[in-house]
Formats: sequence, C-alpha cells, structure tokens
Amino acid sequence: MRFFEGLTMLFLAATAGALMWAPARRARLVRWLPWAAAGAIVLHLALEGARWQMVPAYALAIVFAVLSLRAMQAEPGAVSSETAVRPWLRRTGAVLSLLLVGVSATCAVLLPVFELAPPEGSFGVGTTTLHLVDSSRTEIITECPNDRRELVVQMWYPALVSAEAAAAPAPYIAPEVGAAYAEKYGLPAFATSHLDRVEMHAYRDVPLSDTQRAYPVLLFSHGYNVPPALYTSFLVDMASRGYVVASVNHTYESTAAVFPDGRVATFSYAFAQDVHTAEMWAQIDSLERQYRRSEGADRLAALRAINRIYPNADMMRRWAADLSFVIDELTRRHAGEIDSRFHQRLDLTRLGAFGHSAGGAASGQVLLTDDRVRAGVNWDGAQWGDAIDATFAQPFMAITADWDSTKFLPNPLIYRQGSETAFYDLTVDGTGHSSFSDIPRLIPLQAVNQAGSIAPERAARITTAYTAAFFDQHLKGADAWPPGPAAAFPEVRLTAHPGPGGAQSQE
Repeated sequence: MRFFEGLTMLFLAATAGALMWAPARRARLVRWLPWAAAGAIVLHLALEGARWQMVPAYALAIVFAVLSLRAMQAEPGAVSSETAVRPWLRRTGAVLSLLLVGVSATCAVLLPVFELAPPEGSFGVGTTTLHLVDSSRTEIITECPNDRRELVVQMWYPALVSAEAAAAPAPYIAPEVGAAYAEKYGLPAFATSHLDRVEMHAYRDVPLSDTQRAYPVLLFSHGYNVPPALYTSFLVDMASRGYVVASVNHTYESTAAVFPDGRVATFSYAFAQDVHTAEMWAQIDSLERQYRRSEGADRLAALRAINRIYPNADMMRRWAADLSFVIDELTRRHAGEIDSRFHQRLDLTRLGAFGHSAGGAASGQVLLTDDRVRAGVNWDGAQWGDAIDATFAQPFMAITADWDSTKFLPNPLIYRQGSETAFYDLTVDGTGHSSFSDIPRLIPLQAVNQAGSIAPERAARITTAYTAAFFDQHLKGADAWPPGPAAAFPEVRLTAHPGPGGAQSQE
C-alpha cells in the first residue's frame, strides 16, 4: 500500500471509530477527521494516482464529508441529524464503515502498485516491439489453414536515455494483456488496471547506447499461459548489464499478445483442451507411478514414455522453432535487410537463450536444434523435448526452485548427460516456481502466488546475478563465475560440472 493510501485508510478508520461515541463526547479535533481523510485522498490522487482498489475508500470519504458539512451547518443549539440518530444505528454505521475501509485496504494490499528495484547494470534501458510473421510455418493452433505463425517480440536494450524520455517511461503491461491475465483467474478485466501505475526503469523507442558498437543478444521465453510482461524486472536488469534481450511472446500459449493492428491473440484454451486429454493425463499418471517405484533403466524408460505422449515435448520444439525464427529476423535487421535501430548493433556471434518454466525448457531445446545459440539457462522448467537422450554441446545452467521431496522432478535424470563444456545445477533455497517472475510482487500472498518464503526482491537479485554471471562468462569471455563470494548468496546450492568428468560443489 502506498503512503497516502495508508494515510487515507488511517483517517477513515479513525472517523468510523469515532461514530461509536455520542457526538457530545467526541473531542472537537475528531470532527475534522473527515477533512483530513479528504486531504489525504487529494494528495493520493495527485501524487500516486487513482486505482479501483480505493473506490470504497473514496465513497466513504464522500459520505463522511457530507455528514461533516451538515453538522457544521446546523444552527447552534439545534439537535444535529447525527445526534438524533439512535445509538445502535450510529454504531451499525460505524461497523459498516470499518468494513468498507477493510475491504479497500485488503484489495490495496493484495493487489498492490508494487515498486521495481532499479536495475543493477550501468546502462539505461530502452524497449521497442517487433511484429514478425513466419510465412514458412502454418499456425497449427488456430482453425484457419491459411494462418501463419505470427509473433510479437519485445526488445530490451542498453540505451541512451534523455530527460524527455525519462519523463515518459514505457508501460509495465499492455491493458489488453493485463485484462486477459485477470480473466484467466475469473477476475473482472479491470482487476489489473492498477498496473499502469507501476513505475518503470525502461523507456520506449530511445536510441541504443553508443558505449559499444554491438551488444550480445539473449532470447527470453515466458512460462506457459503467462504474459511476458511479468518478467519485466528481470529483463530490464539483464539489458542494463549490456545485453539486447528479445522477449518472445509464444502466440496462443502466452496469456495474450497484442499485434500492431490492434488484434489480441489470447491463450487458446480450445487447443489446450484438445491436446491435454483425460486419456493422456491418465497415461501420464500411470507412468509417473511407474517412474516413482522403479530404478535405473526402468525409471528412464518410464520417463521416455512420458516424453513421447506429453504435449509439452512438442510445445518445446514449437517454441524452439519460434526462437530460431527470431534469430533469423534479428540477423536480417542487423544486416540492414530491414530498416531497424538494430542495424549493425547486434553481436549475433554471442547469442544466448534463457527462460522460465516452459520457456526455460524451450531455451534448453533450442540449444539442441540451433548451434547459433552458444549458452542457455533454464529457470525451473521441466526439460521435456529432445534433451532426455542428448548431451548439450554448449554451456548450460538449470536454476531450480526449492521443491520438497514429493515433487515429481524429471530434470535430474533428463540432465544426466550434462554438457560437453560446462553444466551448472543450481537450487535457490526458499524459492517457489513463481519466484523467477514478477508474480510475487503482483500477488504478494504466498498461499496464492506459489513463490516460497524468499522475498521477491532477493529471489530476483540472486536469479539475475547468476544468470548474468553465467552469460558474462560464456558469451563475453569475462572471468565472472561465480558472481561474488558464496557468502553473499547463502541461499544458493550450486554444483558445477566443468565438462566431461569432475564436479565442484558450492553450498
């Protein structure tokens, strides 16, 4: 809750509490509480901006102001309208008023206008959007056979930020995407409208920084049915460290994508139902039970069987194809085939991929299918696809949430062959699956957000520190690994495999 919102709630609660007392017994100062609340609201509106969570508080403040005016206008010695009200009715009003304050405060706390920490890198950050159409691929998710695969890619890059640009930062999330995310959970579309109040540390369509001629490039993939915007704090931080980050919206399997002509492609629940059938889930449940009670070759056979029938394996291949297509399009813009601010500004010889959940697995998959990608990081994604019987040729890192022992975790067996160069297996204590996103900031209720006990800011700092150090080491050739002394990150459990044979643990 922001400062003036909290002050408003305090004055309104005090005013409501004062109704419990007869007017003659109230201190004169208490009679001015409604105007203190009104003043706090004026400052809140001017400095913080209105949002729907405060509507009950706004309404209550108006009621209190009207009652106060009527009391002030009463002739001296006359019986005021409030004095004439029976005590039980006045107290009932007080209780209802406190309930309204409670409703408004609860909504404001559970759906806050959160703050994003300034990025830790030395660059300012710019952002722009690319609309890409792959004419060589039919869109299999829609029903129209003439549809081609169409992507929206948000670019985050090291930038020159002028004072004028800083006065108008980029929005945190498009309203259409926010509305789709709210509707995903059965909430009204306006439930996420307050996110336009989140202050950003990135600026739309500003020039690239001229500190370097060309910047290494990272591809980012979001989680399944999650908006890419909910990774903004991570992506801005990575761009501030000297990377151009291409955040790929995997159409119809993200929450929503907004195209330049105004079309909105939301998550395809129809396609999801078609591929995630009851029969398929029954087979997977049976195979998972078989996996848990078996060992050795039998356990691996069960995992291979799951991989053959689980739709996420094909999704990883589809998303990896999206990433490769984005590389093609960035190559064209770098070469000048398409007019772009990225002409001769991308170092595509230093290209990495990372992502969260399904997007993390897509980053592993593209390492197997596109040798232009030189390093990859998976944030807590089950690595379905082709990695189950493959060895990564490139450096790879898996960052895993702090799951309990009952969780079905296929990755240790899938990653058994590791990498020919370097493989890092990292667990962050206290994290949950959504700790690698902005979701814990958006919904700061651990019972709902699946984020674990770690503070969101701490999880983000650890995740970006290790991800940046990994890419600095393997793309920039810096002596960056690990990122500082182990004592600085006591939550991290790291096992480093520097290639075939040998492993080094850091707790």
